Amino acid sequence: AVGAFALALRLYGIGNELGHVDVGIDQKRLARSVLHFFETGEIGHSTVEHYPGIHFWFLSASFSIAYLWGLMQGLAANLSRMPLDLFLLTGKVVGAFQGTITVLLTGLLGKRLVGPRVGLLAAGLMAMSPLSIELSMQVRNDAGQAMLITAAVVVALGNYRSGRGLEAFVAGTLAGLATGVKYSSLFVVIPVFLAAGTSQQEKRRGPSLALAFGGFVAALALSNHFLWADVPNFLKQLSDQIGITDESHWAAMANPAAFHVS
Repeated sequence: AVGAFALALRLYGIGNELGHVDVGIDQKRLARSVLHFFETGEIGHSTVEHYPGIHFWFLSASFSIAYLWGLMQGLAANLSRMPLDLFLLTGKVVGAFQGTITVLLTGLLGKRLVGPRVGLLAAGLMAMSPLSIELSMQVRNDAGQAMLITAAVVVALGNYRSGRGLEAFVAGTLAGLATGVKYSSLFVVIPVFLAAGTSQQEKRRGPSLALAFGGFVAALALSNHFLWADVPNFLKQLSDQIGITDESHWAAMANPAAFHVS
């Protein structure tokens, strides 16, 4: 019921602004990156918004369905003539479902940590969180990032209690996929590795830690191969991220809200 409520909140009016309000450069950049891949077969990766790991393929699959629907509805005869708003709306819907899955995972995490009532409360609060709702209604990589991070922590907690190698590997894999979506997700390796290395099943700690590390490295290397296939650009991306968050950035000013509105 909480999941259905969360999805309804995120889908309600999800595309109302399309065609009336500019959705912003980041959302257009990601959508056009997928469409560029459709048109040329080449994947742009100059920024993490161009190629957010496995999230890029979530969007590719959904955009393919949207394109087929557009053809059947007679919206256009080919990809280049399809309205961008069609794909923006599709990406928003993908984010809404990812946000809903994050709500359910948050409830499961609360249940595992404390109990069913806390899990239900956690899911309910997450379902109504304004920031969660807002990010789930945008064509960005944040919703996918949050979903994978939360899933990694849920599985890691199970691994801490059971010490099973499969859970350790899955937790590491989810952490790797999350980091491939957005580099700031790297912090999730802390609970994943900590859970494996301090498992309640002492004899399984070593193998669990090794499997978690292996799953992380493999998932990151496969889901976002540009990290090692184009190292200079990866280093440039890291430098750019630091550069846009220094003292000269509007967000670092005394009143960033007023400056942003102006």
